[in-house]
Amino acid sequence: MLCKTWLNARNLFHALNEYAISLLNYYVGLIEFEPSEYDEMDLIVRRVLRENHVHVLASNKERLYLSRGQLGRGLSNIVHLSERILTKMHDTLWSGSSVSQRKAAILAAEKARGTHLGTIKGYVSAKYGLGATQVNVKELIKLQKESLIKKINLKVLHKTLFSSLDNPHTLTYRRHLRG
Repeated sequence: MLCKTWLNARNLFHALNEYAISLLNYYVGLIEFEPSEYDEMDLIVRRVLRENHVHVLASNKERLYLSRGQLGRGLSNIVHLSERILTKMHDTLWSGSSVSQRKAAILAAEKARGTHLGTIKGYVSAKYGLGATQVNVKELIKLQKESLIKKINLKVLHKTLFSSLDNPHTLTYRRHLRG
């Protein structure tokens, strides 16, 4: 329904993040989704945007997930969102496990069953090539943004556009967008 409104692009993506994708916040960690299912949900969101002529079949889907200040569109990536939520939930359970036996039991059960919540730290470390370092949510956000930019830089034309943001001799409106 949001795609049928007369909202401009900025307000439409804000509304999608606020009303449609934010509903997922309540279900991540409660319903046992696998990483491939988050990818499918993300694909469905992009397909709905394409079918409603909000966004065309893009050669640079990563640009959808960058902020508007970085020449992106500002759409929330469901995969990245779920990784952040599960990492935060895992950190909360782990930090409270020394005080609360219930939290320790929940975390132990999740690890024993091999759910995505129980294995999120290893999954994120393997996905972003961290090795044995501990991952917190702030570092994860930075790593996710870096991975998007790294994928963009693999494409020659898109790399040219995004490298101009770092050039101090570009137009002033581009420097204003960097923020």
